[in-house]
Amino acid sequence: MTGQLQTEAVLTADYNVLRASFSRMLRAENLSPRTVETYLAGVDGLGTFLAAQGMPQRVGAIRREHIEAWLTDLLTRVRPATVLIRYRAARRFFAFLLDDGEISRNPMERIRPPKVEEQPPAVLDAAALGKLWKTTEGTDFRSRRDRAILALLIDTGMRRSECAGLTVDDLDFGNMVAVVQGKGGRQRACAFENKAARALDRYLRVRAKHPSADRPQHDALARSEGHHAEPGRRRRRYGPRY
Repeated sequence: MTGQLQTEAVLTADYNVLRASFSRMLRAENLSPRTVETYLAGVDGLGTFLAAQGMPQRVGAIRREHIEAWLTDLLTRVRPATVLIRYRAARRFFAFLLDDGEISRNPMERIRPPKVEEQPPAVLDAAALGKLWKTTEGTDFRSRRDRAILALLIDTGMRRSECAGLTVDDLDFGNMVAVVQGKGGRQRACAFENKAARALDRYLRVRAKHPSADRPQHDALARSEGHHAEPGRRRRRYGPRY
């Protein structure tokens, strides 16, 4: 298949109604908005493909060969890892339809997931990490903050988004752990060592002297050193300020 799929292809009411029901089910499970969006992107992608190819769009008429044609097309256009995500979304959708009695048999039950080669994430070597560590030397607010956050990331391996969501109250020095909000809203404890504890302690002492340190709306651990939003207004957060 060549060319871009017609994204404006019209889906049947049957597919759209069940897609909406699937969306409500996902939200009822308290999944994160991003997870819900990922699932729905897979369902929408399949529906668009079926409509563009003139294939059945009534869920009871969708067969294994239709889904395999969609996956094959995806593999010509996007990375295998993305195809795997779409596959899982469609599989969850049809499992939902089967559980709710909308279909009598899951057309994906014998479709194997696409093979994805393991690609470990790139990591900093000792030299690069040393250079990064050196940039946090100093006793000013920014240096103390950056060293504390860097030490925490090195020790715990937590995600950047998890670190960005930390508050001061999430630090437990007694047990030497930071409690983060992970994927799916699940909490987990990330242990840190003495070096990180020392860096955090130094930073918190500097942070305590900040003019707005005691304001509840400014309890984020990795706070900015600059000016703050006007009273009653909240800045949009784009990520951690380090």
